Amino acid sequence: LVDWLEHLGIERFFRKGIEQTLIQAFRCWKGNAAGTGRQKHLESFEDAALLFRILRRHGY
Repeated sequence: LVDWLEHLGIERFFRKGIEQTLIQAFRCWKGNAAGTGRQKHLESFEDAALLFRILRRHGY
């Protein structure tokens, strides 16, 4: 969804929601959301690549 909003050029209207989503996705991926300390494995290579690209674009 974040990727679609950016491609459409309307991400500025959803900036706060995008930031919250990115923070949650980063914490979940790193395992911090559940307090497990383990990384969450994404279901596909495409999901991992997209998450990596979006997080890098936003400074994570």
